[in-house]
Amino acid sequence: MTTESDYLVDRRRMRRKLTFWRVAAFLVAAIAIVGAGIAIAGRQMFAGTAHIARIDVSGFITGDRKTLELIEA
Repeated sequence: MTTESDYLVDRRRMRRKLTFWRVAAFLVAAIAIVGAGIAIAGRQMFAGTAHIARIDVSGFITGDRKTLELIEA
């Protein structure tokens, strides 16, 4: 009789642990999906809009390609 009751107790414990890990996995997956959605939406939000930048220029601007690309960016 004690082995049957021990078996039932162990089964209930395992069921609780399994439920905990299922819920934890679901929460992690949901957080990852929401985070990915926010990251993608954030990129798309700023990708198509025009930007205006204010830069301070001091000195002589040469025709150096690296400098011109920096200003353009």
